Amino acid sequence: MPIKSHTLPHTFKNPALLEAALLHPSRRKGKHASMFERLEFLGDRVLGLIMAEWLYEQHPEAREGEMAKQHAQLVNRDVCAAVAQALALDQHLVVAKSERKGTFSATVLADAAEAFIAAVYLDAGLTTTTALVRQLWAPHMQPQPATVADPKSALQELAQSRGLPLPTYKVVGQTGPAHNPEFIIEVSLPGCAPVQATGKNKREAQKVAARGLFDALIK
Repeated sequence: MPIKSHTLPHTFKNPALLEAALLHPSRRKGKHASMFERLEFLGDRVLGLIMAEWLYEQHPEAREGEMAKQHAQLVNRDVCAAVAQALALDQHLVVAKSERKGTFSATVLADAAEAFIAAVYLDAGLTTTTALVRQLWAPHMQPQPATVADPKSALQELAQSRGLPLPTYKVVGQTGPAHNPEFIIEVSLPGCAPVQATGKNKREAQKVAARGLFDALIK
């Protein structure tokens, strides 16, 4: 057995499923070579369903196109590979010697993550798998731009989730007559290009600037 089940966030009733999910096709022969791919196929579909339901719940006002865009981002190769690494699957995946050349590619890791999800699903069902996937993908779940009612709060929460300090706002200009001025506000975060916006008052300009930086960060 390449990995102890107790080191993972799920204890398998059927350890053979975990073993199958971690045994790369390069180490299998004949009819057994397809088991990993079968799990990968199933895991991809299970993950897609769980993410679709989660986005539907999280963003009741979002349009189909907006949810589809974020869904694609959440189930893409790089995110799945990051989850595989968080689970340390890269340390326990069994491959042929010819395949183990330093670090695994993102594609191999993403496939392993999907196979692992399928193994959990077959072992414990959809409810358990849903809870596990939401736990593992929580760091990658972000608000939809179109559903943000308070851009300043949303930007602050996003910054904190990424370990960044609070956004800073400053007035960088003012236009228009004295009786009807427009303020130019700049919002900035370390490592990010600052965003400027104009508003009839400072609060309005701050909200527009915050929305601009928020949208830029989640692209």
